[in-house]
This record gives sequence, C-alpha cells and structure tokens, in this order.
Amino acid sequence: MRNSAPVKLAAIIGLILLPASFFIKHYWHAEPDGADGLIKGAAIGLLLVSLIKLAKYRNKAT
Repeated sequence: MRNSAPVKLAAIIGLILLPASFFIKHYWHAEPDGADGLIKGAAIGLLLVSLIKLAKYRNKAT
C-alpha cells in the first residue's frame, strides 16, 4: 500500500476531532450549528475520505 501515510494521518485527525466536537458541545454549550457542527463535519469528512482512499488502495493491490 503505497502513499498510505497521508490517509492514516487523515483518519487519526478525524478520530481526534470527533471527541473534541462532543467536548465542545457538552462543556462549552456550543450551538448545534456553531463550532460543534463545523468540527464534527470536518472529522466525518476526513474519515470518509480516508476510508475511500484506503478502499482504492486495496483494490489496486488485488
């Protein structure tokens, strides 16, 4: 699996941002469409991109 380091980094950042969004929502009482939604959207986007890239790499390997 070539060039998978950026994909793994994106997945790690996404996994870090998801709990951060819940922390912001519960402890800072952020609005649902405020910082919480922005961070959660970025985290989910990074996770989806990394999953799609990993699937493409696995298909190329077979």
